[in-house]
Amino acid sequence: MMPDKKTVELAYAERVREAIGGIRVNPREKPDFELVMPDSRTWGLEVTEAFLSETHARSVKHRDFLRRTHHGRPLSKDDRKQTEEVEVVVTSPTGGLPMHQARGLVTSNSASADPFQVTESEHALTIARAIEKKTDKAPSYDHYPAYLLGVATHLSFGPMTGAASFPPALREALASSPFAEIYVMEHARESGFSPLRQRMLELDYLNVRSLVQRDLPPRARGRRPEWWWVERVLEGIGHRGVHVDKSLRGASVIVGEASVGTAPRGEYLASAPPSDREQAVLNQLVEQAMETMMWVALRDGRRALAPVSVLNE
Repeated sequence: MMPDKKTVELAYAERVREAIGGIRVNPREKPDFELVMPDSRTWGLEVTEAFLSETHARSVKHRDFLRRTHHGRPLSKDDRKQTEEVEVVVTSPTGGLPMHQARGLVTSNSASADPFQVTESEHALTIARAIEKKTDKAPSYDHYPAYLLGVATHLSFGPMTGAASFPPALREALASSPFAEIYVMEHARESGFSPLRQRMLELDYLNVRSLVQRDLPPRARGRRPEWWWVERVLEGIGHRGVHVDKSLRGASVIVGEASVGTAPRGEYLASAPPSDREQAVLNQLVEQAMETMMWVALRDGRRALAPVSVLNE
């Protein structure tokens, strides 16, 4: 028997609670949960699932997806396009006599080099679509100071730290989303868990700082410290709320709930807007950063992840 929707959602919410630590989770409706922080502040938490397609969702949610086809209930036209029925023989570890024989459906993905594999970029697109759906519903939520989103995927994925994990579609979904942080978790594996804004910030921070150190013209280094340029370029490529916290002995870049890196504290004209010359340099650095990210995402995004399949006896 499949667990009911709220039970599944609560299991995902518990994983977010464990990742943050020190908070309580109270069931709600819009959004799905209320998070109570140690200082009694409350945040909203919405959870959802991400699938490659409606066929993939049905194959996961309906345990008898294949069995029904053997009892006279044919697959829909869309399901037939995205699946292939196969014979599966399970042998012993040494390759001896068959131990088990079954029939199964493999959900295909024609965009991949291997029709039964999903690439890293395609996985990222499923996450982007899930974020966009919840972003559209966010205006109907009860009011909270901030909201988090948990996205459970039924695909195997890595730590989401490379450029291929953040193609333009996912970056755009993150940029337009009101959620302070978005946690992607692998449904079947407790260790599969990635806070997207933090991961993207860590990736972009390293790339942008390297770019600024390498390509910032000498004439632009006088009035502003390196950190100012890193901060502005990060904003230019889509990070919201980036600022340098000058109250610390070092400076931290903050985006939503994500924090990464430190740099020496600098005294500079933080409130003064960029001059025309500085803005021209910023525009050039932002363009270079975007071009680099696009090229690497396209190059690495073809890497295949685990096969996507559903097996039913």
